[in-house]
Amino acid sequence: MVNPKPRKSSAQTAAGTPEPYAEHTPVMRQYLMMRDENPGVLLLYRLGDFYETFFEDAVKLNKLLGLTLTRRGKDSSGKPIPMAGVPASTLEQYLARLVRCGQSVAICEQVGDAEQPRGMMQRKIVRIVTPGTITDNALLNEKVDSILAAWSPARSKHAEGALVRLTLSSGEFCAVKIKDDELAGELARIKPSEILIADKLQDALPEEISVAVTTLPDWHFDAQKGAQQLRERFGLEGLVVRGLESEPEVLAAANAVLGYVEQTQREALPYIRPLVLESDSSFIALDAATRRNLEISETLRGDDGPTLISVLDSCSTSMGSRTMRRWLHN
Repeated sequence: MVNPKPRKSSAQTAAGTPEPYAEHTPVMRQYLMMRDENPGVLLLYRLGDFYETFFEDAVKLNKLLGLTLTRRGKDSSGKPIPMAGVPASTLEQYLARLVRCGQSVAICEQVGDAEQPRGMMQRKIVRIVTPGTITDNALLNEKVDSILAAWSPARSKHAEGALVRLTLSSGEFCAVKIKDDELAGELARIKPSEILIADKLQDALPEEISVAVTTLPDWHFDAQKGAQQLRERFGLEGLVVRGLESEPEVLAAANAVLGYVEQTQREALPYIRPLVLESDSSFIALDAATRRNLEISETLRGDDGPTLISVLDSCSTSMGSRTMRRWLHN
């Protein structure tokens, strides 16, 4: 099933151009236009006491969570419109399940006056929750960091690429330079929940990694804009002192991460520490297969059997458990 595309209609906007989705009801038209503005995410649209989804999103919600699939009206071809929703009172519970499935979710809230006598209720997207940008305690895994990473490959044959990572719950913002063939080992070390890559690199990631992948237009990986973002956000006069001035791969990946966080967090930008460029002497370099065989945090069988972390972790707090996990993987 495919989301409907805007069709020309006799209805005109003030500028004289056809109004998108004019053949639909005002509610459905508002929903579809918000979906167009946020491609690639599942839109939860507030309607009274529920967050509803329609068309392909409703079918996806049904498959991921097993929720009942119902109908609301008909599309322009006369076919029933699929609908599925979750109660607003239990939103966080369903969000946690969706994120664990690797699904990004946009939350659309009613911002207008519910008591207004007439006219369309105003709504806007207040946040976008993705596997790598979780900050709510209700959604965070108690013992595992939610890490957002971005990969910028080497720009020349003898250069190194860069992997930048951000942990929003702690503000840790780090980068490491590695060769392209070392990417799988580095991803096994930091265990990101989500990785950002340029559209042109969709098939470049190692097959053995299991992480939510988000592709962005190539212009998000702009080194000049990355340098500007770092100077403005962290009040830096220059980047030489931090060893970033001549690192275009690092700056490009950092720009993608910071832009993505602004896009998803909307009005609630979290605290982020200044970017730190790590040296490979600060951790033990192990390939992905070696880490897997050591069973540091996962067993070879992928079950709930004992691992190094489960044996050693007697921390009293979730933050302590997550810190120990980082130490052991480094």
